[in-house]
Amino acid sequence: MTLPSQRLGTGPGGELAEPGFWQRPPADRLAAFARLRALNSPVFVPEGGGRGGGHWALVRHADVQEASRLPKVFASAPGVTTPEPARWVRALFGDSMVNLDGPDHAQLRKIVQRAFTPRLLAAAEQDIHAVAARIVDDVLERRPDEFVSAVSSRLPLEVICNMMGIPERYRAEIADRVNHASENIGVERGLASRLRMPGRGLRALARMQRMVAGIGRERRRNPSDDLISALVCANVDGQALGARQLGAFFSLLMVAGVETTRNAITHGLTLLTDFPAQRDLLLSDFEKYADGAVDET
Repeated sequence: MTLPSQRLGTGPGGELAEPGFWQRPPADRLAAFARLRALNSPVFVPEGGGRGGGHWALVRHADVQEASRLPKVFASAPGVTTPEPARWVRALFGDSMVNLDGPDHAQLRKIVQRAFTPRLLAAAEQDIHAVAARIVDDVLERRPDEFVSAVSSRLPLEVICNMMGIPERYRAEIADRVNHASENIGVERGLASRLRMPGRGLRALARMQRMVAGIGRERRRNPSDDLISALVCANVDGQALGARQLGAFFSLLMVAGVETTRNAITHGLTLLTDFPAQRDLLLSDFEKYADGAVDET
């Protein structure tokens, strides 16, 4: 990827950072992405006010891949949002893997990788099958009217909490914090709403982090066979995850793991409902088509 000399303040590229852009109809947003992909190179969008900052609009897969290999140019620290996060946000979430570069990222990744042992992964796979079977049995017995809470939210939340070793008494509150954080990532009309919403979501994550940090301190004293114990008791070059790092890791895992899986399962059901021929094809030979259906979802 050649870094372009092209700079746009409005139009394609510049509009992606505007909250109003994400309220526009899907067709309009897709057209804006198509205009960006048609350009010869990525676009740099300067910040308003002439302060010298800004962001790159990368919409081609190859460009995103190359940017990921150039941490000195496209850094993740101090944060991955535009504009740059406030200091208190960096203090709270700066230890998250997604916000680190270079040796700091490598060291944290090494600790996390060490914790994901073959034994833990095998146990997690068995648990995924058990949780999925239990959810299906519950659906057949209770016939719920609402799919998201009964199935698509429940599956990733139970799997991740089981793997991490979150006690049952904390799970309802964790689910509420994840939902609250996700709801306040969205876009609402009006300046006041746009200013309030990110703060609400970050406060929800901060409370969840404090809860998990407390569990981590208890597991450091009394280790178990769960992932939290493995992370806080790991010894990689004499280091393990501290309380802030554990909280940041858990927030990343829950928001990225629960929200994405919930949306994928829910949209998958919606599409199979809207396109019954595809549903009938899947059910005609589930073993044959299941892997492809999962990949598409």
